[in-house]
Amino acid sequence: MWVRLSLLAVVAFVVAGTGVFTAALSDPLFAALAAVFVLVTARLVDRPSDRTGPWFALAGSVAALSFVAKYSGAFYVAAIIGLVVVLTRRARLVIVTALVALGVPTIVLAWNQAATGSLMGQRLPSAISPVANAKDAAVTLARFFALWPAPKMLEAVGFIAFVVAVLVLRSRPVRHRSVAIWLGVLAAGFPIFMVISASTAPLNSLDSRLLLPALLPFVALVGCVIDPWAERVTSQVALRQIGIVAGVGAVSIAGGVGLLLSVQHATQDDMTVWNDPKISQALAEIKPSSRIHSNAPDVVWFYTDRDAYWTPSETAYQSTYRPKELPAFLEYMKCAGPVSIVWLYHPPDSGLYSIQSIVPGAIAHDPITVIVKNARGASSKSCVNPRSFGQGTGLRS
Repeated sequence: MWVRLSLLAVVAFVVAGTGVFTAALSDPLFAALAAVFVLVTARLVDRPSDRTGPWFALAGSVAALSFVAKYSGAFYVAAIIGLVVVLTRRARLVIVTALVALGVPTIVLAWNQAATGSLMGQRLPSAISPVANAKDAAVTLARFFALWPAPKMLEAVGFIAFVVAVLVLRSRPVRHRSVAIWLGVLAAGFPIFMVISASTAPLNSLDSRLLLPALLPFVALVGCVIDPWAERVTSQVALRQIGIVAGVGAVSIAGGVGLLLSVQHATQDDMTVWNDPKISQALAEIKPSSRIHSNAPDVVWFYTDRDAYWTPSETAYQSTYRPKELPAFLEYMKCAGPVSIVWLYHPPDSGLYSIQSIVPGAIAHDPITVIVKNARGASSKSCVNPRSFGQGTGLRS
């Protein structure tokens, strides 16, 4: 167990994992819940005496919480229901586990339906084929084994390492073979689930951020193979001490690297938009009656405490093209007013249309460009809701 936990801890300072855990996103929480799910369900598979209501309820609760963190948690909800059916075939346990695992997700979906008219929010169909998504997933998984991020020439090395690892695992005697099989199902099942999801709904490319949970069960699987060798070590106390040192060292390295990455990101040029008197002055001159659309509405809110809306986007995530949004926005600007287009010279990366597409002939100046349309007010012509072009910051309403 110490070896397994040490290996799980080592994942923390893999560059891919460090990048995820230093981002202000839902992915760190989701990865942590995935790790707990792996450990709890592995225990259920390994110990028949633990296959009781409380343990399955715990696993179901973790799966439900993972769904709240990210919709990808639907994989773990389905996995725990399938696991209880295979392990027990007892109606009572199956019903209890299903109720716990599906309870909170059902509430979330019901709220979505009432608020947006859709179970999972308004989503456009994906424009990326299953083959392309499968390729992205394969490249990402290969890079995990080539110490991601690696030069492209090492992707082949990573893939070869993966194949060799699978062959070695199959040839080695594993005392807890049922646990190894379950971990293999989780390691292979999650990427397949994500490929299907990305092919039916808009998602970003299947990079290390989205596929990190697939690495966790594989690392635990390696731990299962190493365990029999570890038990042959004469001094089990020394082995435990090595495990503790490895775990503490991994967390320390992860924290240090994360701090360095955060400082590096904070000193990048595009972060000067948060402390620029020119931007502050330009935004202060916008009239209170003017509705603001921007390629960085959070920056607008930061300086003015006013809500702002996105300018039209060409792509939603990186997999859905939205060709109708720009013409609709141009039509909207003909009748709405006053409207201020606020364009930051160094905005966050996004799939937004350029300022030249929104206002023909416009030039983006450093650090900010403000263009006012229909300064005298709106026309009598009815306009579409500006939220059709993306929600505002959500910080003020």
